[in-house]
Amino acid sequence: MVFRGTLKIKSRWEITTIGELCELKAGSTPSRRNNNYWNNGTIKWLKINDFKDFDNIINTDEKITKSALKETGVKLLPKDTIVVTIFATIGRVGILKDEMTTNQAIIGLIIKKDSRIINYYLMYIIKYFIETLLNQASGSAQSNINGTKLSNLKIPLPPLNIQKEIIKECEFVDKDIKTIKSKIENELNNIKGNMVKIESISKKIFAGGDKPKNISDIKTDKLNIPIFANSVKEKGLYGFTDIHKVSGECVTVSARGTIGYAVSRNENFYPIVRLIIIIPYLEKIYSKYMEIILNFLKIKGNGAGVPQLTVPQISNIKIPLLTLQIQKEIVSKIEKLEVNIAKFQKIIDEANDKKQAILKKYL
Repeated sequence: MVFRGTLKIKSRWEITTIGELCELKAGSTPSRRNNNYWNNGTIKWLKINDFKDFDNIINTDEKITKSALKETGVKLLPKDTIVVTIFATIGRVGILKDEMTTNQAIIGLIIKKDSRIINYYLMYIIKYFIETLLNQASGSAQSNINGTKLSNLKIPLPPLNIQKEIIKECEFVDKDIKTIKSKIENELNNIKGNMVKIESISKKIFAGGDKPKNISDIKTDKLNIPIFANSVKEKGLYGFTDIHKVSGECVTVSARGTIGYAVSRNENFYPIVRLIIIIPYLEKIYSKYMEIILNFLKIKGNGAGVPQLTVPQISNIKIPLLTLQIQKEIVSKIEKLEVNIAKFQKIIDEANDKKQAILKKYL
């Protein structure tokens, strides 16, 4: 199979669109002001943070009431619906293993009765074309797609026996990924101590704002101050400018997109797009130790639509505080372990490439 640009694909099989195969249902959020929609709710209401890529989704953090289902635009999706995130974290996919509703950051794909497609194949093929979804993303502060773009996405439709082979091989890769991720978790699972709020061990906590006036994609003699945003790629490096707003040791935490991604920094830089900056009391906590703990906690954001993390939320998060000497020992140990973690991550990345290769082989 050949994939170029946004929609130009070639395959030995029939090309169709998601809209021809599925009924698309957009989610919504019942009013938070109406307690009748939320109190003692029994109907599962799915948000982005409730699931990971390729999950079989069983439960949700929040539930809504029958009144919310009856009186608002929220829609009940049947079991086996494929769900796709369309805001912030674009293209995360999963399959419902129970009836659920969703918020507006998620679209449900209900396979039409006569469609010759298996839901797990559709889940994997959507993920394969994630670059297409991103190329079509619109919006500046928060990239997103919409139901129309998703409905018009073209995909190959091989025979059912080929779809089953693809599913079988991709599931084998998924099993490997889960095993490796559990090893990473085990490496960081024994850190314990007295729990303290981040605000109690920080001089200042604030968020980045608008982009600076002068920006360059590359570092120059004049524009040599890094700009950091909410991103994992290149530790959030957005570009370069000629002024800074932060200097010295600190920890930055992504507040949108990949929420909770922490990086310890010790340089002059310019934060943007609500990136949260924590300036710790260094006589109480090492910035690198704070980074390690925050990343281990897997902080979740809040928000009815696109999840986000705020300064008050990060201020009230509790982390284990140890003596500086023990922190130093943990940092030393983790830095050594990061070599192994990097190896594990490389295997995970290669596993994702294997999925791409599986699809190319069959399509």
